[in-house]
Amino acid sequence: MSKYLAIMSKKLMSNLTYRLATVLNMLAMSTYFLASYYFWQALIAGGARPDANIRDLMFYSLLSEIVIELCYSNVAGLLEGEIQDGSVAMHFIRPISFRLECFSLSFGENLYWTSVFVLPAFVTCALLVGLPVPASAAHGLCFAVSLLLGLLIRFEIGYVAGLMAFWLQKTWYLDWYINGAMLIFGGTKLPLWFYPKVLERISRFLPFRYVSFEPINIYLGRCDIQGALLGLGVSAAWLLALHVTGRLMWSRAARKLTINGG
Repeated sequence: MSKYLAIMSKKLMSNLTYRLATVLNMLAMSTYFLASYYFWQALIAGGARPDANIRDLMFYSLLSEIVIELCYSNVAGLLEGEIQDGSVAMHFIRPISFRLECFSLSFGENLYWTSVFVLPAFVTCALLVGLPVPASAAHGLCFAVSLLLGLLIRFEIGYVAGLMAFWLQKTWYLDWYINGAMLIFGGTKLPLWFYPKVLERISRFLPFRYVSFEPINIYLGRCDIQGALLGLGVSAAWLLALHVTGRLMWSRAARKLTINGG
C-alpha cells in the first residue's frame, strides 16, 4: 500500500504548489454556493416541492459535489496518448496494479479539489443554514456504507469507460457522456425528487443514482430502513458488476496488445 500512498501524496502536493489557482478556485466555489442558495430559494418559493427546505437542498447540493469531486477519474484521458505512442505497454509489466495506480492518482488530485474547492463552501453552508442530522442512527450507518459504495462506483464507472480507449483510440468525448449521464440519471445537480416519474424509474436501473443521490436520500430519511438496505444491495451489485467488467476489459486489452505486437 505504501507505493500507492506515495503516488497519492505526490499528486496532492503537486496541485498545492499553484497557490493562486487555489485561491481562485475557492472564490469560484463561493460564487457557485451563492448561486445555488438563491436558486433553491426561488424553487422553494415557487412551490415546486412543498416538502423541501433550503437546509436539506443546500446539504444535498454540497455533499453531491464532494462525492463527485472526490472520486472523479479520467482514465480515458490518461490512456489515449499512451496508446497512440505505445508507452501503454509499460503498464502491463510494472509490478503495481494499474487500477490502483489510477485510483491513487485520481484520489490524490481529487482530495486537493475537495479540500480547497468544496469543503470551504460546506463550512459556509453549516454557518448560514445549518446541517441536517441523520434521520436515525440506523440511517446514519446506512448512509456511511452507501457513501463508500457510491465513491467506489463512481471510480469504477470512470475506469471502465477509460478502458474503452483500447478500442476507440480517441476518447475525449467519453468524459462528456459520463458527466451527462451523471447529471441526468444521477441527480448530481437536481435531486431526483423533482424528476418526472418516468425518468426517476429509469434511474433505478442505472448505476448513476447510487453514487451520490442514494446516500443523501438515506441520510435525509426520505426512505425507510428497508428501502435503504435495498439500495445498499443494489449499490453493491453494481460495484461488483463494474469491477468484474473492468477486470475482463483489462485482460482483453492485454491480449489485444499482444496480438498487435505491442
